[in-house]
Amino acid sequence: MPNCRSDRSEQGSALIITMVASSLLLIISALAAQQARLSYLIAQRMRESAETSVAAETVLASAIADTLADARFERFDQHIGSPFPFAAGTPRGPLPDGFTVETTINTIDPKSIDIVARATGSNYASRTLTTTIRRTGMPFIPATLYSASGSTSFISSGTTRIVGDRSSNTTTPAIGAPTAAAAAQTYQNVVAAGSLVEGHQPSGASRWSNLGDALDRIRAAPNNDLPDTVTGGLAPGLWHAKGSIEVGSAHATGIWLVEGDLVVRNSLEMAGILFLLGDLHVDPEAQVEIEGAVIMGRPGSSIISRGGFSIAHHLGALQEADRINPGVLEHRAVAIGWRDVS
Repeated sequence: MPNCRSDRSEQGSALIITMVASSLLLIISALAAQQARLSYLIAQRMRESAETSVAAETVLASAIADTLADARFERFDQHIGSPFPFAAGTPRGPLPDGFTVETTINTIDPKSIDIVARATGSNYASRTLTTTIRRTGMPFIPATLYSASGSTSFISSGTTRIVGDRSSNTTTPAIGAPTAAAAAQTYQNVVAAGSLVEGHQPSGASRWSNLGDALDRIRAAPNNDLPDTVTGGLAPGLWHAKGSIEVGSAHATGIWLVEGDLVVRNSLEMAGILFLLGDLHVDPEAQVEIEGAVIMGRPGSSIISRGGFSIAHHLGALQEADRINPGVLEHRAVAIGWRDVS
């Protein structure tokens, strides 16, 4: 006769084992699902963190590129505590979707500022980077011969020489303009006239975004009036002509702003910077020698030299012009690395 009690006991044990196994499978499935979700969240956070870093780095890199392109430290004075003034209005380079970015300029001391870039993602992932911009002791001069309003035409039947900074850490090419194309065209105009260009090749990498800022600083500073006809030696300093002038035989140190044409009849020797808003004419047999820089500021300006014409970069002359005219010239800015704030 079958043992009914034994059968029922075995059936009960099998049921219990099945229930325990099912419970274990449910627990394992739940743990696996939880682990999969956790892995997904970690991967999502890592992706958002990486994208946030890319966004912050893109914004800061764009701000540094704009700073080095128009490397005038003083142009940031009016933007302290405000967003960075991007040349294009917004940062260059693609930014990930769903991110907000902001930049702020903070002052550290009279010669240093911080540019702070912060990016925030959709799930509040954030990254903050900063770089320090410092004011150097070197006046901001983009090139030895700088054509501020595009290319400058050049006609020469005499000896012409334009020399840029030939040091290993040069920041001043021989010829420059607001764009690489305009710089290259000015260079071609100079070379086609049979002139000698030494130093680095033409550059549009360094420029004034607005030459008017520099001219306004010069006009507002205490200055001396240049006479219609200049002869002899002028006292070192800042000299301003509101129209065209002629030079007989003269020598000077400092800064000249001539808001018309400049005609050299015999000779001009100058150590410093000539800002010229008209054309430059050098008569036959006349000689012009400038150690420093010439800034051509009028669209369609020309240099017509039938005599000798030489401009050579000279850091000492530029620094002396800055020293004897404090607060007039803007200064070159440099970027000092990146720092991760958060």
